[in-house]
Amino acid sequence: MARRKDDLTIVLTVGRGGLHPALPADLEALSQLPLGTQVEVVKVTKPRSLALVGWWELMGVAGKALEQPPRALSNRLLLEMGMVERHVRIGGFTDDPMSLRDFDETQLRRLTEMAKLLLAQEIGGDPDELIRNHKRLRGAA
Repeated sequence: MARRKDDLTIVLTVGRGGLHPALPADLEALSQLPLGTQVEVVKVTKPRSLALVGWWELMGVAGKALEQPPRALSNRLLLEMGMVERHVRIGGFTDDPMSLRDFDETQLRRLTEMAKLLLAQEIGGDPDELIRNHKRLRGAA
């Protein structure tokens, strides 16, 4: 089966008794899969980026508050912040959001803080508070 760019990623850790979600966000994503769903497991050799986990946690929580899919919200914010790759096309050019893989941990943390400032205006509150409430509701606080 070919992996699509927008496939859900859930990180699992091998432990006693089997596979366990690595982070609370992985547990939540796993719990949203319908029973009987087949998943492909691939061993990773590079540690997971905690800054990237933070970005997607923000996109997930803010996306729910704004009723927008997390990936669409992420792309919109990257475009608004000017984090784009310009592609020359016939008749002009397009600006596409940069890949989050293009940023190192520090840059991604800064980008997340910039996104929080933009989102605070849209949601009318503190995005960090939304995340804390979401974690409390999940029982992961």
